[in-house]
Amino acid sequence: MVTSVKKCDLQAVSDFCKDSLLGTKISCQLSVYGLNRDFFNIWCYSDDNGVSAVITKFEDSVTLICDAPEDISEIRTFLDMLGFSSLCCNEESAELLGFVPDKTKNGYIFCS
Repeated sequence: MVTSVKKCDLQAVSDFCKDSLLGTKISCQLSVYGLNRDFFNIWCYSDDNGVSAVITKFEDSVTLICDAPEDISEIRTFLDMLGFSSLCCNEESAELLGFVPDKTKNGYIFCS
């Protein structure tokens, strides 16, 4: 289930993000902006195995990291509802979500 990250979730989110480049980006944003900003929001998808996806929205750009969540369709529906001008995620996540990537030197950027 996708939920807004609360202070009590920060350690689980931090642990999930620690081993990836995009996770480092998310951790840095969280460290700088915290949880109570109009221009920065963070959500996580948790299942029986714990956190398996983290989604951030900074202004109109979304960053996603995910690790084979149980219900990828829930994440896709959430992203469609959220709306964005760009989505940054890895190629595997893009394929799971049904996005066709435009490769750039910084990763995969998807425009809605």
